[in-house]
This record gives sequence, C-alpha cells and structure tokens, in this order.
Amino acid sequence: MSHAELLVIDEAAAIPLPYVKNMFGPYLIFLSSTINGYEGTGRSL
Repeated sequence: MSHAELLVIDEAAAIPLPYVKNMFGPYLIFLSSTINGYEGTGRSL
C-alpha cells in the first residue's frame, strides 16, 4: 500500500501477524477481530 489514508482490517486474527505488521504505516488503522468461531482460532493478534 502506498497511498492510503485509512486501513480497515476485519477479522484480523485470520491474518498472520507479520503480514498485518507489514501493512502498518502513517495512516489510521482499525483492526477488528473476534475470539469465537473460525476466525478466532487464528490467534495471531
């Protein structure tokens, strides 16, 4: 991502933490995740 003002990641636990960290930058970031269900088993956050 080169020109973003806002990054929204839904079900962030399903994405490996190194990938999420690579998306961090000088823009506003919202991470959404659950601890129940399929996505909650990712346990990366």
